[in-house]
Amino acid sequence: MYGRVPGPGKARPLDGIARRCPRAGPGDERVTPERTGDPRTPGPGATGKGTVDGMARTEGTDGESREHGNDGGPRAGRAGTPGDRPTGAGASRTPGPDPDPGPVTEPIPDPGPTPTPTPDTTPITEPVPEPVASGSAPSPPDREGWEEIVPGVLRRRLPGWDATVGLIVGPTGATLVDTGAGPSEGAALRRSAERAAGVPVRHVVLTHPHFDHLLGVGGLPDTVLWAAAGTQDVITGPGAEEIGADAVRHGLDPASVHTAMDALVAGRWEWREVFPPGAEPGPAAPPSSAPLPTGTAPAGRRVVAMAPGPAHTGHDLTLLVTGAPGVPPVVFCGDVVEESGEPQAGPDAHPDGWPDAIDRLLRLGGADARYVPGHGAVVDAAFLRAQRRALATRFGTPETG
Repeated sequence: MYGRVPGPGKARPLDGIARRCPRAGPGDERVTPERTGDPRTPGPGATGKGTVDGMARTEGTDGESREHGNDGGPRAGRAGTPGDRPTGAGASRTPGPDPDPGPVTEPIPDPGPTPTPTPDTTPITEPVPEPVASGSAPSPPDREGWEEIVPGVLRRRLPGWDATVGLIVGPTGATLVDTGAGPSEGAALRRSAERAAGVPVRHVVLTHPHFDHLLGVGGLPDTVLWAAAGTQDVITGPGAEEIGADAVRHGLDPASVHTAMDALVAGRWEWREVFPPGAEPGPAAPPSSAPLPTGTAPAGRRVVAMAPGPAHTGHDLTLLVTGAPGVPPVVFCGDVVEESGEPQAGPDAHPDGWPDAIDRLLRLGGADARYVPGHGAVVDAAFLRAQRRALATRFGTPETG
């Protein structure tokens, strides 16, 4: 089970969204109560690069001890590889409607301390189907590890670094949000997603160019890739070397990483780039948000990609699935928001812009949205406001939110 010690400003997950150990068996879903931080000395292997403040060790969904801080330390390394978390190159921005500052007040069950299962840090290959849980919980686990957030919008937490992938299901096609840490993992995710969705995966949204979210692209040929402007240059240019080196530092096999990087460079995907506010070229500048085709959106809703501006990296992209009567909006935040540990800030982070990027996410989704972090449980607007304040304090940026 997932036993993560929250960082500053952490809030509890939304009621009914279970924190689950990847590949947990039937009946292994639990809701974890809020905990207070427990800073500890980082273990061997932590590099400390780019550190602004201290490290804390916690446990992830797979039960492993993890070092995390603002230096890019990992959610959890592969077995025997406790290093710092992925860093890479990294940009993006856009405003929307003003948020309602009121907190979400749904009661949250507190079942008490949660046991920790045997860790599973292996990458997924071909998932084993899990039975759909019965009962009245609004968001039970779906087959093959997919968890429904709202109708037509699912997510899955991967073993290893607890990275989140998302799935949006439309009448003629599906969209995958992030891809895992290698082509075989990306291909397995696609097969699993298409079984869950019942339609082919046609679009892939890359939230940022870090290996644990990016390197599965090689297993997703014949898809349209959506990314923040400049991402393609990062992963096919000099920045690709650092992405690969970072993956090896975190325990991935060098030969596998080489294969994954070759696939990134050689792939002939159709790219759609979204520019951050103020960065659009030319007089007929494209908007800083872009709608995906209606055939890939759940009925009666829209799917919109938005670049919130430099934050976790210089190339962050987020995704909004609009709401409907009785259905709240959902925002996939990438690593601009993290729940399972303190947000990671490596050499490619932009601390000065990070709090503003969270403000844009709040305007995009509003007070009632469900926000999906790049790592950890689904959260609400109150969590984002608390994390925004914690980041402003941590980086010494003006408190305007």
